[in-house]
Amino acid sequence: MLKVKGIYKSFNENEVLKGIDLEIKEGEVYGLIGANGAGKTTLFNIIAQVLQANSGEIYIDETQIKNMNDLSQKIGYVIDNPSMFEYMNAYEYLDFIYSPSNKTKVEVLSRSKEILKLVGLDNVGTKQIKSFSRGMKQRMGIAAGLIFEPQLILMDEPSSALDPEGRFEVLNIIKDLKKQGKTIILSTHILNDIERACDRVGLLINGKIVVEGSITDVLARYNQSVLKISCAGEDAEKIKNSVKEKKLSKSVEITTDGIEIAFSGNENKKQIIKTLLEKDIDFNEITLKRNTLEEIYLMESKGGKK
Repeated sequence: MLKVKGIYKSFNENEVLKGIDLEIKEGEVYGLIGANGAGKTTLFNIIAQVLQANSGEIYIDETQIKNMNDLSQKIGYVIDNPSMFEYMNAYEYLDFIYSPSNKTKVEVLSRSKEILKLVGLDNVGTKQIKSFSRGMKQRMGIAAGLIFEPQLILMDEPSSALDPEGRFEVLNIIKDLKKQGKTIILSTHILNDIERACDRVGLLINGKIVVEGSITDVLARYNQSVLKISCAGEDAEKIKNSVKEKKLSKSVEITTDGIEIAFSGNENKKQIIKTLLEKDIDFNEITLKRNTLEEIYLMESKGGKK
């Protein structure tokens, strides 16, 4: 669906993107993670032909995109804090945005109603945008980005102005779009939303994608060698005593919801679990302790796994 090959972009002497390669399949939701100034918006602007790269190539469905005319409304772009003609009402603004489509007034109104319902603004279509809250304006920006029914949707911080309920609704919009077969690149600082919404993720650090893969694979790649056991406090003490008695771990820590036991290799891990079963200690769950996406990003930005 989308191929990004060797994209470089500098502003004066500041090299922002240093050879970005991406390949995103049709119907995939891809999460792009990066700090402020990492180049996420710059990359989005280059894909959307708002900016020109110093070098590199963009392909959509194997067709090279060289300027905005090549896009032919294939891309929807949802930005943080969108700028709009606020004297217009929602229907008027969508009619203005949709005017290059050569649709009839009836078709435009029908599509506008459909898209406003999707973003939860179906009851304010005749109200002026200047009366909207920032969260409502954010939804309006999402509606404008989707009005042309694009194949590829770039979403740059789409839920930054929204409360938890609004964020949940945006995630549902993304899930609905995925069901329709849309391809989405999502950039957000709310990494929990990336974990919930995305199929794959890329970490953009110092102008390069340094880690990429499915959410499951990336999280598994950074598993810690620690068993996390959920149990009651008294059972945690029993587990701690049993593990220390057999000298199975050098690090055992009781937590608010159980106990964490460091292990060194699969055989040691099996011995710890075997001990719990032999001692008939009551526990609810055993899992590997995992780093969150945020922890992984911070780790990589400081030089990678230790």
